[in-house]
Amino acid sequence: MAYSLNNKLRNLKPYDPIEGEYKIRLDANESYININDKLADVFSKEISKLNLNRYPDPYATKAVEAFADFYNIDKKYVTAGNGSDELISIITSCFLESGDKVVTLTPDFSMYSFYGSLYELEVLNYEKNKDTLEFDVDDLINFCNSNNAKMLIFSNPCNPTSLGITRDNVIKLICNLSCLVVVDEAYMDFWDQSILSEIEI
Repeated sequence: MAYSLNNKLRNLKPYDPIEGEYKIRLDANESYININDKLADVFSKEISKLNLNRYPDPYATKAVEAFADFYNIDKKYVTAGNGSDELISIITSCFLESGDKVVTLTPDFSMYSFYGSLYELEVLNYEKNKDTLEFDVDDLINFCNSNNAKMLIFSNPCNPTSLGITRDNVIKLICNLSCLVVVDEAYMDFWDQSILSEIEI
């Protein structure tokens, strides 16, 4: 008898990235400005020094320290990954167990639901207002608590709507929910309401 995929994979809707050549790709958080020749030369020289037959530093120590210094936070709160997708996957798979409820917002970054389905979680989509694409924080708190959610994950500002909620409202969510709250600030360079400085609340 031939091997067949399990139901989890057979029913999984694949992630469908936008393809094509575009000068500006905000959906991928890419810069439309390439690095200059001087910086490219520095990169080339540094790459030539690497031992490509060896694994790199598993703790990404220099990158972690540089990030911590730049944002003026303790490096013990910083980890590195192969892009935010990998970190979202790790958080979802490690902090939740099969059957746990994870709340995502709609519309929002589709990978939250994708990983939720992949790890056999119950994904609950909280619908934003269809006209304004915004949501009521108190209503979201009630939705998460009444559904016994184990995690709430959302982007701030939102990919793809570009809209964000204030720092005070994010803190309100964190302080009024018993579940893990994951705030994806991948686009925070376009918004001034980061909670990074509140890392120890």
